[in-house]
Amino acid sequence: MSVFIALAAGTFAQTLILTPSTTLLNSAGGTVTFTAAISYPSPVSTLGFSLTLPTGWSYLSGTTVAGTLPAEPAIAPSAGRTGLLEWAFIDPPIGTATFTFTAAYAAGTSGSQSVTPNLLLRTSTGTPPTTVTPPTLALPPASTFLVWNNGTGVWTDATQWSPNTVPANTGSSRFSATVSAGIASLNTNVEIDNLTFTGGTINGIGNLTLTSISSTWAAGILAGSGELIIAPGAALTASGANPHTYNEKTVRNFGTFKWNDSGTLQSALAGKFFNSAGATFIDATTGAPEALLAGSTGGNFTNAGTYLKTTASLTRVSTPFINTGSLLVNAGVMRFTDSFTQTSGGLVVAAGATATFDLGLNFTSGALIGGGTINGDLANQGFISPGNILGTLTVNGKLSLLSTSVLAFDIGGTSPGVGYDFLLVNNTVTFGGTLQLNVVNGVRTSLLPTDTFTLLSATSVTGAFANVASGTRLMSYTGEGSFLVTYNGSNLVLSNFDPIPEPSTWALFISGLATLAVTAYRRSRQR
Repeated sequence: MSVFIALAAGTFAQTLILTPSTTLLNSAGGTVTFTAAISYPSPVSTLGFSLTLPTGWSYLSGTTVAGTLPAEPAIAPSAGRTGLLEWAFIDPPIGTATFTFTAAYAAGTSGSQSVTPNLLLRTSTGTPPTTVTPPTLALPPASTFLVWNNGTGVWTDATQWSPNTVPANTGSSRFSATVSAGIASLNTNVEIDNLTFTGGTINGIGNLTLTSISSTWAAGILAGSGELIIAPGAALTASGANPHTYNEKTVRNFGTFKWNDSGTLQSALAGKFFNSAGATFIDATTGAPEALLAGSTGGNFTNAGTYLKTTASLTRVSTPFINTGSLLVNAGVMRFTDSFTQTSGGLVVAAGATATFDLGLNFTSGALIGGGTINGDLANQGFISPGNILGTLTVNGKLSLLSTSVLAFDIGGTSPGVGYDFLLVNNTVTFGGTLQLNVVNGVRTSLLPTDTFTLLSATSVTGAFANVASGTRLMSYTGEGSFLVTYNGSNLVLSNFDPIPEPSTWALFISGLATLAVTAYRRSRQR
């Protein structure tokens, strides 16, 4: 969480970003380190920063700004100060200033905590300062941090926790929980801020809902028929080399789930993982030789939100994968050894990335876009477009374009894979469905009748598109002009571009016809 302000007045503009080290306070008391990052045009003769701490907070210490004189800041808070804190720099560095400061809050802190920063800048001596007033930074009410006593018992039994004066349950108070050993059973639905899960078992019929952004899962087993729910706006990070097992439990993400490191993410007893609409699953695994997203009979992974693979590693998915959202393979390799089904949404494979389908890829709907590589036979009933926007998509397998298929190419130049989309199929292609051509980048006026575009190359090409036979013309989707389309042997080629006049030319032409018609009418009336 950070607070950000940008102010522009003529050519004078400045920004302030204030970021706390935590977004969740501990009811037992603690500290928060704030980072203030300020940018401004140079030169600035003086820089002032102030901040009002919440009631009951006190200043502990701070850092100086790199590049300033040893005596800077000229004014700084003293340890123990409460309320208004002030800093002043009479020789600020050029362009940016970054420093940190730490404040303490007492045990029993409750309610939302508000921090209000202000910024003053003076461009030269004698000029009035420019004031920047960012919005107030609000930290949520403090959470009671509980630690499971490593025994076997019911989650809502206060005696199972340290401290044991309150139950780890939903209510007017807020709770965070650490479980590292033993068995904690939920017999009712429970909502907490954050979970720190490093071992043991959490089971039962109740749902466990996480509402804040700092939950972590390093080890431990989720079991029972209840659900683990990451609420909207909340986040859970699974990290480390240990398995992250959810047995028969359903994991339902409405916020952010981040999978780091090499530990397997797996169900063992038909557990299911739902990445819901609006949610984000970040695959940042670094496993060698692979990271494993696994399941068991009856289990699956359903993505209705955004699944984002970000690291140059191999993720092997050995559970049925159902995609109705956005699957973005931005780096590395995703290998699906079980079934892959896409009924809507999109699969985007970025340049340099690979998606491998051991059982083939059957798109009943949705889109396949990108400049990477697809390994496996591909049967398409949806939308395919190489590049994103322009690029080369490689398919190492048979490509079948079925009757509802749309194969779309963007044309923005004359170089394959750079100026226009190119589809390389290292196997056979069967044409069907619709061919779509899109002229992009404003190149309509620069395309020549002598230009040719090899859009697709394969070992052999059979079949025909429903909307254009080989040797006939096809108009671009947005009407810039038509191409002669030829496909036979092993290629799909465009040539002989025939542009249509610009809309303004049509308008002038029609306007001219209208003028002639009016003149002719007037002459007829005068006779």
